Amino acid sequence: MSTFISSLPHDVKKWFAEAVAGMILADGQVSEAELDHFKNTIRFLDSIEEVNDVVDLIKQRTPPNLKILKTDRKVASHVYMQLALLAITDDHLSKKEVKYFYLIGTKLGFDEGFSDKIMKWAVEMLKVNRQKAELIKEAQRTDPAYKSYTKV
Repeated sequence: MSTFISSLPHDVKKWFAEAVAGMILADGQVSEAELDHFKNTIRFLDSIEEVNDVVDLIKQRTPPNLKILKTDRKVASHVYMQLALLAITDDHLSKKEVKYFYLIGTKLGFDEGFSDKIMKWAVEMLKVNRQKAELIKEAQRTDPAYKSYTKV
């Protein structure tokens, strides 16, 4: 994701950082995973003032007043998908997060139909992440069963 953020134009980086802050604040709870995501995002801002402004939003638990972001549709879709992944970072998706996510979509110029598709994709990613976690737990409970194979 670092390469993605660093490649964004300055105004998109700032908007994205504010949207990340809003997404984190949407459900009223800030998880460690969300904060890690946030820290990774703000390190690409161009000035300490911009960083402080966005950090203050989190500290004061004040959702940003996102403006409409007019940018390339490919960039907008990547930004939106990254925000969808952030929404599921804590392995939970609240109604407030979903509502805020749809608001972000309107700011990016996406209609409800496209937002539905991205949200469905995020829910599928949530399921995949849960399956991954279960497989890791299962693997941790197993004893190694190494076998030597000979060439056939």
